[in-house]
Amino acid sequence: MVRHKRIRALGWMSALVASLSAGWVSAAQQIMIQEARIGGDNSFEPAVSAPQMRRLAEVLELNDTQSSLAEEFLREYHRVFREGADAVRERMNEIQEEARATGDFRVFGEKIGPLLETWERDRAQLENEMIDNVRSLLSEEQLERWPLFEREKRRMELLPNSRLGGEDVDVILLTREVSAGDNLAPEIVERLEQYAAELDAALQARQRTIESLEEDWREALGGERERLEDIWNEATRKREAVRDINERYARQISEMLKENADDGDTRGDHLWRLYIERAYPIAFEETRADRMIDGALELESISEDERAMIEGVRSEFEQRLEPLAHRLIMELVKEEKELPPFVQNMRMEGGGGPGRAIGFTMTMGGDEEERYGGLLRERWEASEAAVERLKAVLTPEQIASIHSSEEPGAAQRVMLRGFRFNL
Repeated sequence: MVRHKRIRALGWMSALVASLSAGWVSAAQQIMIQEARIGGDNSFEPAVSAPQMRRLAEVLELNDTQSSLAEEFLREYHRVFREGADAVRERMNEIQEEARATGDFRVFGEKIGPLLETWERDRAQLENEMIDNVRSLLSEEQLERWPLFEREKRRMELLPNSRLGGEDVDVILLTREVSAGDNLAPEIVERLEQYAAELDAALQARQRTIESLEEDWREALGGERERLEDIWNEATRKREAVRDINERYARQISEMLKENADDGDTRGDHLWRLYIERAYPIAFEETRADRMIDGALELESISEDERAMIEGVRSEFEQRLEPLAHRLIMELVKEEKELPPFVQNMRMEGGGGPGRAIGFTMTMGGDEEERYGGLLRERWEASEAAVERLKAVLTPEQIASIHSSEEPGAAQRVMLRGFRFNL
């Protein structure tokens, strides 16, 4: 029998909180952290990373002294940003504790909303100050390149606002990562410039469309499914345009790298493999078998024969995973276009305005159709089978000494998949 939990709450964010038992409050908090900004990008990460700053310095043609100063500005920005983010997280923990202790979950809406709004203003100010400091370094000639800087910065800001696999992959940074400082052929540099210009137009078009749809989307939540689907599909078409540009240029650059490759140069294949892994991380998630096999190979007590058998377990497991990953990618692409079940289950309850309530049904288990065509379960079963084969190679003591727990936050990321409803 399928078990469900019926929810009634004020607004979609409160609905998320109220839908979870008291023991899951920290997961609800994480959802609010990760969905704090419209578009779903992470407001607790600096807007500019070190690799991105190096790219911006390249666009502005900074000299060594200017680049060194720009990096110093970035380090100071990161330091102050982290201090502010930590303070906000601490305050959120205090609000969480208050909600748990009193049972009054309204404090999430009453206190976390204003807290995040203030943080948004503070983080924007920090970013603007850092950018102004970089601009102060420029000569008049370099200032003429500022529109290119703004284009690069715009790509860094808008790409994370993604929903489709591959939509948020920066092919320029990916190419630089694969090349590891090697000079690129002029035709590749030119192709990357074409990519930057074409992507910028698509990103701005996507942003305009989504911003124009957001109010209709909020009003439609809990309403007619046909209206929700129309809005969803319109936003999806703009997202597909961005995703398709990324994929097309990733393929092109991969092929160009292979055409210019010397013997032993695998950058072209490496770039495409990285693109696929970054585009569809769910298809390549680490399994318990991966962790167990890695741990087994690090044991000092294993013999050479045991090492060979462990490598055999790994090889057999990877051969089974490869087709699974490709099938999972196909399912992901298919499901991304569909209105998420979480949104489909929403419904209006009560009146309009601030008193409007949204209800939805949360599936808690049962015999309903599994997501992604049951491929996640198939991968789990393959992992468990590999672990059993590993147990036949090692002693119980060796198995017990291997750390195989998931990294912190993995379970929360899985939970977030079920709450995918940003346009």
